[in-house]
Amino acid sequence: MSAVAKIEPLKKYLPADAWELLLAMMGEQAFTIKIVRSRKTKLGDYRPPRQRNATPVLSINGDLNPYAFLITLVHEWAHLEIYRQYQWGQVKPHGPEWQHRFQDLMQPFLAHEVFPPEVAKPLRESLQKGQASTSSSPELLRALRRYNPPSDDRQLKLPVLEELPEGTSFLLNQQVYLKGPKRRTRYLCQRKSNGRSYAVHGQAEVYPLPISESSSYG
Repeated sequence: MSAVAKIEPLKKYLPADAWELLLAMMGEQAFTIKIVRSRKTKLGDYRPPRQRNATPVLSINGDLNPYAFLITLVHEWAHLEIYRQYQWGQVKPHGPEWQHRFQDLMQPFLAHEVFPPEVAKPLRESLQKGQASTSSSPELLRALRRYNPPSDDRQLKLPVLEELPEGTSFLLNQQVYLKGPKRRTRYLCQRKSNGRSYAVHGQAEVYPLPISESSSYG
C-alpha cells in the first residue's frame, strides 16, 4: 500500500497545508499508523517491528488538535527513521541522533508556514534546545492549547495548573491535590488521599475545587 493510501484517513487530523509535505517525508516506507484514544502519559509512540519482515507501528492520540497531532507524528516518525538507521538499543531514544533528525524533519513544515506564528516560534526554540517533547516547553504547550476544541462535557476550557493560586485544591485524574511551589516547569502538589507529593506539569488541565476545600500547602 502506498504512503498516500496509508495516511489518507489522517487528513482530517492534520493542518491543511501539511499533506504534501507529509507525503514527501514518508515516501514509500512500510509502516502502520494507529489513531488511539487519549492517553494520560503520552501523545504518541513508536514500536519497532519484533520480527524481521514486520512493519513498525506508530500510534497517535486522536484527540489532539491538528498542530499537536502533526508535531507528535513527526516526533514518532523520527524514531522510526533512527531505528532503521541504527537499530534499537544502539542509540538513546532522544539522543543527539534523534534530535538532529527531528529538527531536520520539522524544517519543511516550518519553512512552508504550516504552523501559525504563535506556535512556530516556541516550536523553533524547543527544537534548538533539543527538547524531546512538547511538555518540556511550557511556551509551546501554551500556544498549542489555544487550538484545543472545548471538551464535549463542558462549554468552557478547563484552566491549567499554573493559572491557579498556590494552595488551591484541584481534581486531576480522579484524585484531589493541593497546589504547592513551582519546580521549573512543574509544581509540587500534595495528593490528599495519601499525603504524598507529586510533580504536576504547569500546563495540565485541572478541575479547581471550591475555596472551602483549599488550604495552605504544608
